[in-house]
Amino acid sequence: MKYELLALDLDGTLLTSDKKISDRTAEALADLISRGGNVTLSTGRGLYEIAEYRDTFSSIGIQYGIMNSGALVYDFQKEKVISQKTMDQKDVELLIDQCRKEMAMTHLLTRNASVVSEEQRRDMSIYQMGIYQPMFDMICCNVDSLTGYMDRHPDDDVLKVCMYHRTAESRERTREELKGMDLTFAFAERTSLEASPPGTSKGSGLKDLCAYLDIPIEKTVAVGDADNDIAILNTAGLAVAMGNAPANIKEMCGMVVADNDQDGVAEVISRVSFF
Repeated sequence: MKYELLALDLDGTLLTSDKKISDRTAEALADLISRGGNVTLSTGRGLYEIAEYRDTFSSIGIQYGIMNSGALVYDFQKEKVISQKTMDQKDVELLIDQCRKEMAMTHLLTRNASVVSEEQRRDMSIYQMGIYQPMFDMICCNVDSLTGYMDRHPDDDVLKVCMYHRTAESRERTREELKGMDLTFAFAERTSLEASPPGTSKGSGLKDLCAYLDIPIEKTVAVGDADNDIAILNTAGLAVAMGNAPANIKEMCGMVVADNDQDGVAEVISRVSFF
């Protein structure tokens, strides 16, 4: 099989543990793209959460992004929305209320902003998210009230809600409490729970992008390392697990490569036939 599209998770896959893109991986991607390959990000992050990497992605030639866990599919070069799915404000308010009960941090990813509580953002290590502190300090819109932000910006639709818990047990309680909601939920990081619009996932985003590019889904390769990659790994023609992925992810994939600190993405490009 000759594959035409490579979809890459960001954290734990394309990025190293210190949130960098290695020179070897960048060179391998640039070479693939120069030969006509299509590369897309496949990430839970929104556009604002990848701001520090945009110049790097541009220099490599990465044109597309399945963002917000599939709620937004975007063409970076054309600055064009390919597809977008949004959340109902009442559902978002219920999620915020549940986070209050668990003393969890709520993060709203909207089309135009990355919104958090100023008080909670000051020390994200409390929510097992300290590695992201510099990014949040740099890009977030800090507010006193998340519901107040939505009321003041009724046209800024919420694409995704991340709930950063203090413990895994707290996350489990939230997931159980919210199980009746018509939303797509996925575990992420150590204690995070992500909520997306109904039927939305990285897998649905891949389908939207393939329709846009007229690429058969069976000619796609998806690479990931975590539970929030399961949908796209199940959707793509070839599923690849990073060496740092847990056992359940490795077991479902047709290929396992080196970890994110040992250029696993470059290994994918060297082992898989594109075009």
